Amino acid sequence: MLIRTVEGDEARKDARNHCVGIAVDVDRHVFYWTQKGPSKGYAGRLFCAGLDIPDGETPDNRSDKRLLLDRLPEPIDLDLDLEEKVMYMSDRGDPPFGNTFNGIDLNNYDKVEKKIPVKKLREAIGLDS
Repeated sequence: MLIRTVEGDEARKDARNHCVGIAVDVDRHVFYWTQKGPSKGYAGRLFCAGLDIPDGETPDNRSDKRLLLDRLPEPIDLDLDLEEKVMYMSDRGDPPFGNTFNGIDLNNYDKVEKKIPVKKLREAIGLDS
């Protein structure tokens, strides 16, 4: 197990804790995941952490877990273009920022920004670059 975001039946019922998409960047030794939040609720989040748990830490308390984006409509799937250092994400929440196909530049973790090249999709689920 690389990460545990919550524990217990009540926490698992909360859609903000549902991991939906995952992508692994083997070059940077990092993995990314989405936690979608409630349907069209703008509570979705995108996180990353290293493939190796820091010494002395556990999947529950790792210090390298990083929130990259939050207040997303309903982020779903992820895919990486490792040559271009871009992550693609589908988001099926309400427009104007949901039901979109998003590009996220991975060159600067200090200022993560998403671009929306495709809008007005219907239940944007699944992608492959």
